[in-house]
Amino acid sequence: MPSKPKSIIVVDDEAQNVALLLEILKLDGHHVRPTTSSEQALTSALNNPPDLLITDLKMPDLTGIELSEKLLGNKETQQVPVIIMSGVKLDDNDEIPSNIVASLLKPVDINHVRDVVNRYLH
Repeated sequence: MPSKPKSIIVVDDEAQNVALLLEILKLDGHHVRPTTSSEQALTSALNNPPDLLITDLKMPDLTGIELSEKLLGNKETQQVPVIIMSGVKLDDNDEIPSNIVASLLKPVDINHVRDVVNRYLH
């Protein structure tokens, strides 16, 4: 019996990045909930917690770190793993919320995205 598709929220203020991840993850059989707003991603996650959330680091409303902290502060979403995407490497001195399980450098490598996503969904 095939397993139920995993639910992934993808948020990036650049629509082309969302479209790329949407295509990759849908091809792998995941249910993808795309958005270009971290506020919308937060609302979506609180209403229906995903199995995984992939977020850009720097966005106009909530940063990826702030979004992660809000998820961590809610008992319904505190266990949702978060993957951060950024054009720069996260600084080891940054306060990184414990629900951030990985970071991806942009431009993302398709095979690396698949490997990281599968690592945290299985």
